[in-house]
Amino acid sequence: MTDYIEQLLQVEIDASDFATFERFLPEHVLNDPVSFIDTVREQEGDLIEVKDGRIGDVAFPALTAADPQRTVYLACGYDSVRMLVGMQSSFYQDYRDSMDILMGEKQLAGLNPPEHKKYRALVSSAFNMQSLSKISADLIDPLVDALVLEVSNKERAELVQDIAVRLPILLIGHIFGLPIDKYGRFAKLASQLMTGMTDFENGLIASQKLKEMLEEVIEEKKRAPGEDLISKLIQSEVDGETLSDEDIISTCRALVPAGIETTTRALSTLMSVIIDNPEQMDQVRQDPKLVPAAIDELLRWNGPAPVIPKRSMESIDFANVSVPANAMIFVYLGHANRDPRNWEHPERYDLNRSRQHHLAFSAGPHLCLGNQLARRELETTLTQVLAKLPKLRLDPEAPNHPIVGFNFRSCDQVFALT
Repeated sequence: MTDYIEQLLQVEIDASDFATFERFLPEHVLNDPVSFIDTVREQEGDLIEVKDGRIGDVAFPALTAADPQRTVYLACGYDSVRMLVGMQSSFYQDYRDSMDILMGEKQLAGLNPPEHKKYRALVSSAFNMQSLSKISADLIDPLVDALVLEVSNKERAELVQDIAVRLPILLIGHIFGLPIDKYGRFAKLASQLMTGMTDFENGLIASQKLKEMLEEVIEEKKRAPGEDLISKLIQSEVDGETLSDEDIISTCRALVPAGIETTTRALSTLMSVIIDNPEQMDQVRQDPKLVPAAIDELLRWNGPAPVIPKRSMESIDFANVSVPANAMIFVYLGHANRDPRNWEHPERYDLNRSRQHHLAFSAGPHLCLGNQLARRELETTLTQVLAKLPKLRLDPEAPNHPIVGFNFRSCDQVFALT
């Protein structure tokens, strides 16, 4: 184990900071929102109008627009959702009321043509296959190996704390080129930033503090650039102009939900899948070529970020509804991936099902930029856990570990015996 990996293992990260923050939802919706939406869909179709932040008798505080005059919908159903995310000229990303404020106006997920293509190209070099191969060898493989080794030395483990929350934070910190002494603070601010979904003031405070941290790092990189993403952004140009510090900060802040929040939650769900599906995991252990299929099914079954916001750019007829211009449309990727009209027994985790294209990472121009990095983290973790923890099993004395959430799906804790 290198000194660098040893230092990373000492970084303090608290899994409770990344716990589900949607506890205000009724338990039946929190546990199984797809079934709830299925019931409404039978009456209203694939485009469900959300009135005053409510679907039926359930309040969804996150499914609102800042302007109360805007019409708001939830889009569901595989065919409708796949069509909608591909209609870039008719439906733009719309984070103006949320992430654009918290992350900055140049945050990648909220950009649309023509800016989106330019800024995506700047960041994409950090996530291409060449970069991915290097970071896998340099960090992902040895770090996952070290994290799993630590778990193997315990009699009992809490896998979300020990693995799921640690890997993404340490990896994105490395990609940014942060000094290791800032990782712990970075983790805390990253988690607080995402609470802006339900506690906007707290999110704004975290956004400002993260900006101040990144400003310090940017100044350090200007004096002594490295091979990290921030150094590359400082040297990059868009239309012949270098990026402002604010543009760089917005780009980095946007990678918190893209590279940390979602992957942390996906890894926590993976821990639950490993514990709850011993027969299927034995199948993967015997045939490691099944690892990609196991991860693909995980993402379909319970993807970490199942809802994305868009807006209609014109009046348009869609899914048998006359949608006005500037309507807010929350696209329910999670329902598309469990649409009973498209998948047989969609509520089951089944790595042996026939593979179909799912939408866990969306599709089209806004296909998640870090999807290959996330897959690599998940596949490496599954491979290492199955190989080095062959006796890993549910702790019968531990509390249940449901996968919960609407806007974000994850498991807060997974207790296991090693």
